[in-house]
Amino acid sequence: MAARSSLAAKRRLSLDILADSRVNENNKVWTAYNRRSETNIQNFSNTFPSLDQHKSHLYEKKNKEIEKLSKDKIINTNVHPASPTSETHKTWLHKFLSWRYFMVLLLQSSFVVTLFLRNCLPMAMVCMTRPGSSHSSSLSSIQRSNVSFNESVTTDDHGKVATHGPELVSTNSSVHSNNGQKKDTEYEFEWNSEVQGLVLTSIMFSSFIGPVVASIAKEYLGSKLTLSITNLLSTILTFLSPLAARISPYCLVTIRMLLGVTLGGNVAVIGECLAWWAPHDEKLTMTALTFTGANIGSVLAAALSGYLCLVPLDNGWPFVFYAFGTLSVVWGIIWHFLSSPKPEEHPYISDKEKQYIISHRIGMDTPIGSKKHKPPYRKILTSIPVLAFFVTGIFHFWSTQLLFTYLPVFFNKFL
Repeated sequence: MAARSSLAAKRRLSLDILADSRVNENNKVWTAYNRRSETNIQNFSNTFPSLDQHKSHLYEKKNKEIEKLSKDKIINTNVHPASPTSETHKTWLHKFLSWRYFMVLLLQSSFVVTLFLRNCLPMAMVCMTRPGSSHSSSLSSIQRSNVSFNESVTTDDHGKVATHGPELVSTNSSVHSNNGQKKDTEYEFEWNSEVQGLVLTSIMFSSFIGPVVASIAKEYLGSKLTLSITNLLSTILTFLSPLAARISPYCLVTIRMLLGVTLGGNVAVIGECLAWWAPHDEKLTMTALTFTGANIGSVLAAALSGYLCLVPLDNGWPFVFYAFGTLSVVWGIIWHFLSSPKPEEHPYISDKEKQYIISHRIGMDTPIGSKKHKPPYRKILTSIPVLAFFVTGIFHFWSTQLLFTYLPVFFNKFL
């Protein structure tokens, strides 16, 4: 009996020990599970932030996107395009007083100055050479160079036309002023019609080279400096024209041929400046205003040259070249200090106008480092519309240049 009771006691003790070990193991497992659960919850909270944190993150991301867009100049957060203060709602007075239209005025006046320097010689030729002068030694040519005949035509009481005898009018060295006093006029040159024609048309021999030379120089010097240099050279050649004419007519021909090259600078620069400065919806207006300078210069050159020839100093006609050369100097100074090839480089333009031009021009903002494509010259030169423009341009300039070049001489000789 005692042996049995001791054996039962040992069994109970072993069972108790086994139960305690299982409880300890369960506690350990539960503790590890709790720790793992806490870690998962913490990771979950870190992975998915709270609602406030999520909102703040979205606001921060949105602000960064707005800053990036404003830096890239895609949108303007200060002035909305449809707002009443934007450039599209400005009056015509505000528009034409802007810096982009000041650039149009400079480009227009460049045409005016160019036509001054180009068309000043035909009217000066009237004051430089004797009408109908020739180097022929025949008596008739001598009489034509010294005397002209005017027939006075009147009507009698019966309405019939009566022609009186030829009235002798001296043209050698005197004209009558408005106050009745006799005023001496000296013709310095006895150039015949062939020499006069060579001098008048010499600038046309090289005019087509000017835009090509200016386009090449523009790639290395930039538009602004190229036009400044060509204007300076044109001014110097204009100031030297009276001296060259007094040396030899062929020296004057050389000066005029060089002038034909330098006067082509504005043609190459104007197109590029308008491409950078003109918004898309104003490009046609700005181009039209720019090219009206050619007509303005042609009209004013003939009108002002006639008055400058009457200056009672050094026979008057050299002041045609001096006056127009001085205007070219003034224009060159204004161009050099108040212009820029792009609105981004202009020192005085407002940020609002600059932003408006940049956001409304087309085809000029290419990515940095992008490959430049060469123009398809072969397709351009074989295009039917381009060839039609060439033909019409030739006939147009033939007629206009013929009139502007020879009309003053024709009036002086035959009228």
